[in-house]
Amino acid sequence: MHLRLASRGVAALAVALLTTYAAGAAYADSISAVDGDTAAMSTTDIVVSGCTLPVQRDGLVTVKRTGNIHLTPGTTFSLDWSSTDTNVTVEPTDTTQKVPADFDQNGHDSFQVGIRTTIKASAASTGQSTVSVRVTQPGYTTMTAASYAVTWSCTTNTAPVVTIGGVTNGGSYEYGSVPAATCSWTDDHDGSGTVLPTVSGPSGKLGTQTVSCSKTDSAGLVGTATASYSIVDTTGPVLGTVADVSASAVDASGAPVTYSTPSATDAVDGDRPVTCTPASGSTFPLGSTTVTCVATDVTGNRGTTSFAVKVADTTAPVVTVPADDTVAATSPAGATYSYAATAKDNVDGDLTPTCSLASGSTFAFGVTKVICTATDKAGNTGSASFVVTVQDETAPVVTVHEPKPVEATGPDGAVVNWDAATATDDVDGTRPVTCDHVSGATYPVGTTTVTCSAADTHGNTGTSTFAVVVVDTTPPVLHLPKDLTPEATSPSGAVVDWTATATDLVDGAVDVSCDHASGSQFALDTPTTVTCSATDAHGNEATGSFAVTVKDTTAPTLPSFQDVTAEATGAKGAAVEYSVQPAKDLVDGDVLLSCTPASGATFALGKSAVTCSASDKHGNTDSGGFVVTVQDTTPPVFDPIVVDTVEATGPSGAAVSFEPHATDLVDATPAIACDHVSGSTFPLGPTQVTCTATDFSGNHVDQTFTVNVADTTAPVVGTVASQTIEATSAAGAAYTWVMPTAKDLVDGDRPVTCDKEQGATFPLGETTVTCSASDLSKNVGSSSFTVTVQDTTAPAFGAPVNVTATATSAAGAAVTYASPVATDLVDGLTAVTCDRASGSTFPLGTTTVHCSSTDAHGNTAMTSFTVTVTVAWSGFLAPVVDKGVYKQGSTIPVKFALTGASAGVTNLQATLWLRKLPAAGTTGQDPVAVSTSAATTGNLFRYTDGQYLFNLNTKPLAVGSYELRVDLGDGVAHTVTISLR
Repeated sequence: MHLRLASRGVAALAVALLTTYAAGAAYADSISAVDGDTAAMSTTDIVVSGCTLPVQRDGLVTVKRTGNIHLTPGTTFSLDWSSTDTNVTVEPTDTTQKVPADFDQNGHDSFQVGIRTTIKASAASTGQSTVSVRVTQPGYTTMTAASYAVTWSCTTNTAPVVTIGGVTNGGSYEYGSVPAATCSWTDDHDGSGTVLPTVSGPSGKLGTQTVSCSKTDSAGLVGTATASYSIVDTTGPVLGTVADVSASAVDASGAPVTYSTPSATDAVDGDRPVTCTPASGSTFPLGSTTVTCVATDVTGNRGTTSFAVKVADTTAPVVTVPADDTVAATSPAGATYSYAATAKDNVDGDLTPTCSLASGSTFAFGVTKVICTATDKAGNTGSASFVVTVQDETAPVVTVHEPKPVEATGPDGAVVNWDAATATDDVDGTRPVTCDHVSGATYPVGTTTVTCSAADTHGNTGTSTFAVVVVDTTPPVLHLPKDLTPEATSPSGAVVDWTATATDLVDGAVDVSCDHASGSQFALDTPTTVTCSATDAHGNEATGSFAVTVKDTTAPTLPSFQDVTAEATGAKGAAVEYSVQPAKDLVDGDVLLSCTPASGATFALGKSAVTCSASDKHGNTDSGGFVVTVQDTTPPVFDPIVVDTVEATGPSGAAVSFEPHATDLVDATPAIACDHVSGSTFPLGPTQVTCTATDFSGNHVDQTFTVNVADTTAPVVGTVASQTIEATSAAGAAYTWVMPTAKDLVDGDRPVTCDKEQGATFPLGETTVTCSASDLSKNVGSSSFTVTVQDTTAPAFGAPVNVTATATSAAGAAVTYASPVATDLVDGLTAVTCDRASGSTFPLGTTTVHCSSTDAHGNTAMTSFTVTVTVAWSGFLAPVVDKGVYKQGSTIPVKFALTGASAGVTNLQATLWLRKLPAAGTTGQDPVAVSTSAATTGNLFRYTDGQYLFNLNTKPLAVGSYELRVDLGDGVAHTVTISLR
């Protein structure tokens, strides 16, 4: 190896370095060109020896402004070249081929153009050529060219050696699992690489295939290789997986289960029929049964899959209970109640339920809810309930004491006394009794029915009656005249009149019957005994007699007078019409009578005397009279008394007012007395009230009416605030609330039941819960509230896993990752979307992948993980070693190679950074690494012969320690410390 520099004509020289390598040796060659009206150039020749054709050398053309600007900044330029040997070619390596935009600014008066000089393999092993290059633009073609000489002395090129990988000649591979064939090659000059193989084979899927590989090197030499192998089918069809199937037993034999038959695909034969045992639709027993599905391809290869059909008893027993019932209390403790409850399970058959209150137990007053449950062998529990209402339906038993018959003591009857009635209730014990007639009162002759009643605390009323009997066994008292000696009125004697009356204690005046009527003709001087009798209304008879002896010693006689009784028509009495017979005179015959007061006059209440007189023609006068009695025997008349049903205001009932009114023909305001006071409190239920109106004459009348106090007001049920809760599963969420209370005006505190059980699971959305309470009168009150179950909880991600990968290109690497899993409380597994797709190309360094998952209710969760793509490298290659010592001013080749998956990357943007390590107590500015090679742009490594190279120029550096840092663009710092001496 040797280095030779040759210069030709220098004018207005600007120098750039062209560094070349051949077989590992370093050369410093230069080319320069000048841009301006006056052009000059200088060249450094390329000398290559000890090489194998073809040979490539990279360099830089530096374009420097020395005069007017002809190359327009920012526009595209072209590279013109020529060679005296057609086997020597030149091409630009600058991919942009644009004049820098700041080319004409101060400090930016030059730029570089990369070129590559190639000596083809077809060239003679030894040769020389003159190469001319220049940079041009449309409209400016007078740029002066720079020329340099290329001299080489190389060995003869050989054809590439081609190797087939992945498959073995004569091998046999399963269809679908045939490895990919690869073709690799090595060449004594071109290095190594890969080419795409050509695969040929039969028209069918199975049989023998042949792989052919061919590589032509830069010299046109061709290397080939072939391999043949067989493709066979020994694999059965692939059946799709079937998830285990769960079913609920319909009876003890299990359940018919229908499942989806999996599909089967054969790599060779495509879709294949599948047979499963047991078949879909079969009855599967309780427990787990394995279903085996089989598919066979045309070749007879068999594929299977299996899954489990799990039949479980998930159906709760059906519990049958009696209908709600109402029974009558038999004691203060309530009532004994018997019932029958049964249970039947679709699998276990008849079961014996357990009830919260056993049949035959004593049920307390009010409403008792009986819950009966039955659990089958699988642990499923069914329940049913019914309500037993115990209420007091039996009225108290009223005991009365009927008095003996009493003798009447007057027209009104007699005062009758009796022992007080008593009442006993099977629940409340002794109860007060009210009778519609009182002991010690005056009762009329005859039978009076007395009704006594007693009510218990539950509104049941018992009654009992007895008779009050007043008898009349006393005969009337006769009022007969004394023996009469009437004056004869004719020779025949005289018609004798008399008055015979009878008075009875009860009936007052009663009619008298005589065996000789008053006014009969009695003979003169013959005593006649008149016998009279009187019988009262009750058949009691009195008898008496008197004697009538007719004498003729009196003047003419007046007729007999009859007392008159009239009924009062008003407070002033009554107008009374009466008539009298004329007086009889022995001589004059009939003689008219004159009476005062006259007939038709108004007679006051009570007895009034009427005086009548008669005078014959001879002045003989006689007078007499009778009594007109005006009496009041008509009782008052009641206006109808009607009291509307009154709503109870409390447990004792309600205060009820009423206003009885009566009118009388005689008395304007008859006295009224009632056995219940208006405005007093009446108990629940009907109460009979009797009012009596009495006038001044003692005539009285009773009016009975009913006061009904009812409870139609429902209990007031307290409110429960509506609640919004968060769902805890797809079924919703369990919720327990504070039970409301209920109070009734009459019955006080009442039990409350709701149509949803405490702690029940509420589904998503809004559910209305109604709570109700009933009083003893079966009035029902209620209140409602809502429970809203919402899903505002986002899905939960599992812990994401960061991913690392090795770069396979300068752009990074295609990275496949497992998507994070998101699970929602309500929706289960939810779909996950990431902003960078799995399998996409991730750049060098660390990229954060953001993933999100949204459940069915719009709740979104986010997570992220990192994908870090790093470049696999060899580390610093010789001559650079950590803590190495180098001569200041020398050029240090900094080199590294890419390894592993990164080995094929040739265009990595790698940079070198230089940092002076300050002495203790000192600081300094870190310079940027500077290359000695014109082929390097800035501090960027260049790729050549499988390595990345940077020729570090140490001339500008002072003696001391430095840190070299290689940045591969993946965020990983690779450093080494060196010293310059």
